[in-house]
Amino acid sequence: MILDFSSQAGFTPTGETVIFGEAESGTGANSKPDVDAEVVGLYAQLKSYQKVAENMRLKGHKIDKNPRCKEDGCNNEHNCATGEYYLQCMHCGYHNSFRYERDDEGEYIKKDPLKDSSFDNFKGEEFEVKEPFGSYKYIFKDGPSFHGTIADITEYDSRLADFKTMEKDDIASFSISRLIDGKIQVTIIYEAETKGA
Repeated sequence: MILDFSSQAGFTPTGETVIFGEAESGTGANSKPDVDAEVVGLYAQLKSYQKVAENMRLKGHKIDKNPRCKEDGCNNEHNCATGEYYLQCMHCGYHNSFRYERDDEGEYIKKDPLKDSSFDNFKGEEFEVKEPFGSYKYIFKDGPSFHGTIADITEYDSRLADFKTMEKDDIASFSISRLIDGKIQVTIIYEAETKGA
């Protein structure tokens, strides 16, 4: 389950995402609204996603971690019906996804058109960036954020060149996050001036 705090009232709009799995206790899984409410309450107290994750882990929740940098808080989506998934780390940029190919009408493309429609017969594609250059993150003044993987130095140079030409009226900050010598290092490329500062 993905909890995104970027649009929660009363929170500093960082756009961070924390992923919480279902409870692993013998009493069964908590409902998503219950877990959402608990996490929002904990974040208001603790002001740290890492501390919230540690607290939820102690309560028996499975916290997803990035397989590369081992950080909590990957964007992780999984479609249980199809088996498609998407994992992207906002810290180091690791990316792994699988999706079935679709035609212009949104229908699955079959490997063999003469065979039945089944997931075994649909064309699928896995994509992984095991050793990315890093991750980029835009935080917008109205609250939401956008982040993604930077695969290599060429893409990094391209992102910086694109940013230089962008209109910056709505951007609160732009940063690059990288895994260097086993630690996450964040470089702030741009931060908007706050009024009254």
